Amino acid sequence: MLSLYKLYTLLAEGTSHSPQTLSQKSGVSAFLIPHKIEQLKEMGLEVRNFKKCYRLKHSIEVLNAEVIRSYLTPLAQSFFHAIETRFMVDSTQDTLVVEVPPHNAVLFAEYQTKGRGRAGRTWVNPLGGQLAFSLLWKTKRGSEDLSGLSLVVGIAVAKTLRHQGVSNLKLKWPNDLILRGKKLGGILIDVLETESSQSVVIGVGMNLRLARTVKQDIHQPVTDLACHPLLLHNRNALAASILNTLTESLRLFESGGCEPFLQEWQSLDFLFGKAIEWKMGDTTQRGVAEGVNARGELCVRQEEAIQAIVCGDISVKALL
Repeated sequence: MLSLYKLYTLLAEGTSHSPQTLSQKSGVSAFLIPHKIEQLKEMGLEVRNFKKCYRLKHSIEVLNAEVIRSYLTPLAQSFFHAIETRFMVDSTQDTLVVEVPPHNAVLFAEYQTKGRGRAGRTWVNPLGGQLAFSLLWKTKRGSEDLSGLSLVVGIAVAKTLRHQGVSNLKLKWPNDLILRGKKLGGILIDVLETESSQSVVIGVGMNLRLARTVKQDIHQPVTDLACHPLLLHNRNALAASILNTLTESLRLFESGGCEPFLQEWQSLDFLFGKAIEWKMGDTTQRGVAEGVNARGELCVRQEEAIQAIVCGDISVKALL
């Protein structure tokens, strides 16, 4: 894994490298360089061969924990005791669920072999093509008081992107970031309870630049931030900006729950006024989405009645 990471960091510069140069700088045998390059390609890295040299189609800013921390506000620096970046993990979410750090912590990964989405779905995570991280938050709120947390996290991410110049951004209940009608990213929440404390692991995955072949392999309309190159070239600053906003949002949610965020949600609500269908088990129902209540539950009108749908294993789909 170390040899792959060294090659990744060299290629991320965006300049051309001969096999000999890569070998000298990485310590990997020149004989093995083509094999390692193929491994990186299989992980989703867009490596081009040109005049017997290797070069990325687009340069990538490699994630660096120290650089991310340098961009944090004093409040965020005190809120997050540990920030770590890793080249490869099974899943940032599962790693924190297993390791359970003693304090608030954040884990970023360049690549996940078993990235996990909501309801156990696979999260496609091409190397260097996303911003993917999980954070462990020690909270005083009970599990029954965490309803709507995925909405609050989504609002924080959306607010950050809007401040960075990303327009036409919406949130689809309960956990999707939508850009121009296509999925840009998602939120995942895992609650961990012990006798002495309660922690929440919050996962965020966002597409920065996806190859056309990757988009074709995903079984839903997806998009990325490729039209915002300044964000792509400043991944560490973007990561820190999201953490800064999340710090403020989590502190407010700790004291006030979901209600202080309802007005912001209304301006971002992708489903409002749309005819939708949702599934619970084998049952499919239909109605019209009418926003969320103070607990972050989706309100749906069916004839003259309003039904509240709680966050759970529910699929919501806007009808055309």
